[in-house]
Amino acid sequence: MSDEGLRTPGFDPGPLWVDGVITPAEGLRFVEHLGFELVHGDRPDRPAGANLIVALRATPTKHHFDPERVEYWSSELGRGVRRQIDRSSDPPEHPVAWGTVIVFDRLGVSNAFFIFGGALRVADPDPETRVVVIGSPAPVMRCGGHSQGKDVRADEVGAFFGRLRAAVGADVEVEARVLAAPPLVLYAALITHVRARIDQHRTLGDARPGFDAWSLEEWHRLEASPDVLAAGRSLATGLGIDAGG
Repeated sequence: MSDEGLRTPGFDPGPLWVDGVITPAEGLRFVEHLGFELVHGDRPDRPAGANLIVALRATPTKHHFDPERVEYWSSELGRGVRRQIDRSSDPPEHPVAWGTVIVFDRLGVSNAFFIFGGALRVADPDPETRVVVIGSPAPVMRCGGHSQGKDVRADEVGAFFGRLRAAVGADVEVEARVLAAPPLVLYAALITHVRARIDQHRTLGDARPGFDAWSLEEWHRLEASPDVLAAGRSLATGLGIDAGG
């Protein structure tokens, strides 16, 4: 059976956490026949935002991809720390930080995603299943793996995250500032960076019209939240990555 035949169309925006993230109980519908599903990954402006939903099952279904653990970045005392969730983990209460989220199966095979940060919800709807939901108001992008391709903007996000890491370096204060930035502010910093590059080098936009149109559309969407856009611009400038850095 193809993955398309296994997918659950749509969701009810009613059963959400107060912060707008899909509840694990609602998320279970998306992974009834799947190991994981990315819902509205490139359209976080829709109800409940972008959500990565993962099912950790006691017994593999062998229908799709059978995750065993989820690895992600979080923050502790202003520093980035790598964490993981499996079926034996205590449900975490901390949010997910920017960077990569990687879903591993029992054989160490993986699927990876880029995230600008978000909320984390974990619940066990039945004795055999643990559902992990990572929800964000910013895009969540596929960056390759065993069971999926790569989103068209994933390379741009990966390069931006590389610039963030270089700007942070070993500076604890800068790292804490970046980790404290809300997901949409980090995303606004990316869009600010992209637009500044295009404005400085118009041939870049001319050579990649889709790149130009995408970043301009996202810029206009973020203009609906001027404080977020201003904070993203300030962050990019402060880190020296507002244009070509």
